[in-house]
Amino acid sequence: MMVLKDVIEVSSSNLLSGLDSEFFQEIVHTLRKNSRTYISQQATKAALQVLIGACTWGRNKLKIIELGAIFELIELELTNPEKRVSELVFCLLANLCVLADGRAKFLEHAAGIALVTKRTLRISATIDDNAIQIFGLICKFSATKEVLLEML
Repeated sequence: MMVLKDVIEVSSSNLLSGLDSEFFQEIVHTLRKNSRTYISQQATKAALQVLIGACTWGRNKLKIIELGAIFELIELELTNPEKRVSELVFCLLANLCVLADGRAKFLEHAAGIALVTKRTLRISATIDDNAIQIFGLICKFSATKEVLLEML
C-alpha cells in the first residue's frame, strides 16, 4: 500500500483520471478489513492518502462513493483510530460530500452526523475545518427536516 501511495503521488493527471473501479474496490476493501480486523495504521493511512490523491477528479469521486467508501470511512472512524487517521478520514469525507451522491451516502449511515458532531472541537483543527465543511455542504444542499432535527 505504501508503494501505491508513492506511485499515486508521482503519477500524471491522465493516469489518475482514468483509474478503474477495481483499483478503488481493492483500496475500499482494505479499509473494510481494517474496520473489522486490525490492519496496521500505516497501511490504513496509505490507503486513505491514495484515495485522497485520486479524489481530485470527479469521476474518481463518484467511483469511490459507489463502492461504499463513505460507509467504510464512518465505520473506520467509529473504531477510534489515531489522530492522523481521523484527520485523513475527515479530509476524504469532506471531499466526497461535495457530490450529491456522497452527501446522500453520508446521511444514510445512522452514525454519520453524530460522529462528525462528536469529533468536532475534540481532536484537531484540521478535523474541525473538515467537519464544518461537511456540515456546510449538508445544510446547504441536503437539508431536510429530519437532517436538521438530527443535527439539533
